[in-house]
Amino acid sequence: MHILRLLSLLGALAAVAAAPAALATQPTTAKTSTQTNVQPALDALQQLLSAYANGNQTQIESLVDPAMIGYSRVVDPVRDAALAQRQLRVSLSDTRTQISEDVVIIQTHWEKRFISSPGRQAGRKSGICTFVMRPEAAVWRLSALNGDNPFGAE
Repeated sequence: MHILRLLSLLGALAAVAAAPAALATQPTTAKTSTQTNVQPALDALQQLLSAYANGNQTQIESLVDPAMIGYSRVVDPVRDAALAQRQLRVSLSDTRTQISEDVVIIQTHWEKRFISSPGRQAGRKSGICTFVMRPEAAVWRLSALNGDNPFGAE
């Protein structure tokens, strides 16, 4: 079961990497019936980012699939960021979505602003990331992460 799930996630990520033009053609503001199905996944991603900004480790762990490959790539840097960064704000822009049978793929530009704890210097990081969200027991969880990691303290 886990192998089939992994293959499904890898196939979804490969589709995103192989078809950036398909992502570009999907509007982000127009409402369609498929986009209304995407909203719970987008809300869960926003909850995950809010929990990160607030330093709520328990909520973050509840929104990340424990079977996710790279689980520690999300959870461990959150602990480090909580020590090194204050007043976190993460914003998303140019967000595009794709839907497969059992996952929602969200590709977005992100920007993180913060105050570094040791030097009290303003910091800014940005990147492009692909989040794969999967429903599990009526809760959407992060199942895969590809690209620049918005959760890191580095």
